[in-house]
Amino acid sequence: MHAESGQAEVLDGDGGVIAVEAQSEEEAQETGAGSPAFRRLGSNLLGLREAAGKTQESLAAKVGGPDSHLGSSWVSQLEAGRAQTGILQGLRLAAALDSSIDELLEGIFWNPGEIARKPREKKPDAERLAGYLTVLPPGEPAFEEAPEVVTVEDRKDVAAVIARNVRDARTRRHLRQRDLGLADTSAAGLIESGIRQPELQGLLTIARSLEVPTEFLLRGMRWEPPDLNPGIARGRGRRHDFHAHDEAVTRLWRDDLTAAEIAVEIGITQPSVEGIVRRLRARGIYLPSRVAGRRSAGAAPAEDASGFHRRPAPDAEDVGRLHDRIAANLKRHRLAAGLSLEQLAEATEMRLDNIWRAETQRSEPRLMTAVRLAAGLRVPLAAITRGITWDPATDALGLEGQAEGSEPRFGPRLGANIRRHRRRLGLSQEEVAARTGIFRRHFSAIESGAALPRPMNLLVLAHGLEADLATLLAGTCDWYVRPLPPPEYADGEGPPTKAERQERLLRMWGQGASTRSIADALDLTPSAVGGVINEMRAVGIDVPYRHPPTSAAQLSGRLRRRRRARRRPAVAAMSAPPPKAPPKSADPGGWPA
Repeated sequence: MHAESGQAEVLDGDGGVIAVEAQSEEEAQETGAGSPAFRRLGSNLLGLREAAGKTQESLAAKVGGPDSHLGSSWVSQLEAGRAQTGILQGLRLAAALDSSIDELLEGIFWNPGEIARKPREKKPDAERLAGYLTVLPPGEPAFEEAPEVVTVEDRKDVAAVIARNVRDARTRRHLRQRDLGLADTSAAGLIESGIRQPELQGLLTIARSLEVPTEFLLRGMRWEPPDLNPGIARGRGRRHDFHAHDEAVTRLWRDDLTAAEIAVEIGITQPSVEGIVRRLRARGIYLPSRVAGRRSAGAAPAEDASGFHRRPAPDAEDVGRLHDRIAANLKRHRLAAGLSLEQLAEATEMRLDNIWRAETQRSEPRLMTAVRLAAGLRVPLAAITRGITWDPATDALGLEGQAEGSEPRFGPRLGANIRRHRRRLGLSQEEVAARTGIFRRHFSAIESGAALPRPMNLLVLAHGLEADLATLLAGTCDWYVRPLPPPEYADGEGPPTKAERQERLLRMWGQGASTRSIADALDLTPSAVGGVINEMRAVGIDVPYRHPPTSAAQLSGRLRRRRRARRRPAVAAMSAPPPKAPPKSADPGGWPA
């Protein structure tokens, strides 16, 4: 330990030393050696190594290469929870175990600290909500299962279950409906009330704002066909019969028959055969070209004499370029999130110079630091290492593609999952369309990523492909996911209603409380208190003004609202029905009975 610099020396896994900032006793209990995060990292590494059937010696040799001095003691220190390593070494570990960096750090989550979007909203350190780690025990899922699973029959049933899931996640995150990220703020209320079923794109926006996986908002429901008798039509879609010759054309074309010969063989015209071939190639089915020297769109890569695909020789691992790619990814995601270096430091509870060094001096972050950075940027951990791949031929890391625009999209990833399950079952697109009742052309667009299914159709596809939603949506989440806090309210309780909030605001406003105190009591931002007050004044609630008007327009607006509030009781009295006359008395003296 260097007393004058406040830094410690830590082995980086390659026999070198990484100088890291000395942690206080309180920080060491959360992230230091022997902490829950380190122990969970070691448990994950041990489980992946045993599943891969590797020993500590073989894993160290695989990760370090022939010229490395890594030994079984390095792996033993990691598995015992007494050390961690850099993110590049973590990538090598995950690749050697045929896994991913996210699986290596499974169950370790960082909850970002409170960020001041404006300087006047910045709170003192004693009042600001700080970030913290959440470490789950091995085997415990990050999200609990639904208490019950219902069978849905139409979109109305799906909308009701989605409304319950969205409302549950939003209240547990302590967010407002306007914080769900939807362009139309009124749509959030319609979705939570079950009136409107969101499109899948809107559901992705809500899941990204709530930092939950998409399948969490679709949990607790399944679809089953109304009639399991295959002889009775189900009423969803229709089966197309103009694909009946696809299999025969594919088989005969691969047998080197011409289009004219195939037409005579199966009894259709030659232009029809050529149209079927073009359509099959557009769907990605390999049909060799009949023109010499021309390579068809679906042709397979060239192979050498040994039967393996030819590939360019990979370059040797360049650690400097790998550090540059990580730094470029960090800066790109920070700018996309609209965060400054100071705000990212607040979210991650890190020093500003450490954030700046990671982006400019291309230093390699450690694994726990990478978890914090990913959470602060609201991206998965794999986004920080995007473009860095493992080459099994050389057992080294290399670069692939460009950093800009390399993020995979949701639609193609979902389509790839659906295609993989369809081929696993040995079904054609027509057979899946017949199973689910979805038009084959629409199903083809979903499988290619050109179209997104509705939530109802996604449930139907999961049933037709004999898979659950989590499997179909695997790898489609491109935002940071962290566990939900436990429900805050007991049975029969809940957050304050709108009337209760208004009553509390009026009481504190009359007592002269500051705007920040009112915002803290109502779980609002200080800038949102003024909007609530203006809304109350617009409906006629008398909220006294504290400051004199600063302009003629402001005075005119105040007088207009005051006149509208005074006019509203009179209009209500005029529209009310006239009072009923008292019943006549039967007493001849005229006195009431």
